[in-house]
Amino acid sequence: MEFLDIVNKNDEVIGKEERNKAHEKHLLHRAVIIIIANDKRQILLQLRKSTKKQYPLFWAGSVNGHISSGETSIKAAKKEMKEELGIETKFEFVDKFIIDNEVEHEMVTIFYAKSNGPFKIDKSESEKVEFIDVGKLRAHDLKMTPHCKKALQLVLKKYF
Repeated sequence: MEFLDIVNKNDEVIGKEERNKAHEKHLLHRAVIIIIANDKRQILLQLRKSTKKQYPLFWAGSVNGHISSGETSIKAAKKEMKEELGIETKFEFVDKFIIDNEVEHEMVTIFYAKSNGPFKIDKSESEKVEFIDVGKLRAHDLKMTPHCKKALQLVLKKYF
């Protein structure tokens, strides 16, 4: 059973809750996204599993995950990168934002990294990963999670 820190809008811990209950109660909790680019200036996205409860078959960031209670965003990012893509690489902080809709209520920390792979994909998390041209991403032709859209806006503005 995974526990998440519940935070306020200033990202200060105000409690702790089991992951599923945090979602059911729509409590603000922490998550991390890493956007990875390759040497061709393409962005790696993952297509979420069809069996996912939230946003099945939507494109998401290169790496996505919750930050467990007591865990730092950096530690969570490293752990998720290893679990989801089988890699370890340097990354840098981009920004933070709050997503608050009918599905999620998260304080999302965004990181940016560069890697050409190879990747060892966690098939329990995603259908596939794919490098996508920045032009296609800017055209908004893909069905993406709200987190991914916002993270891409921030990364594209800063790095592309």
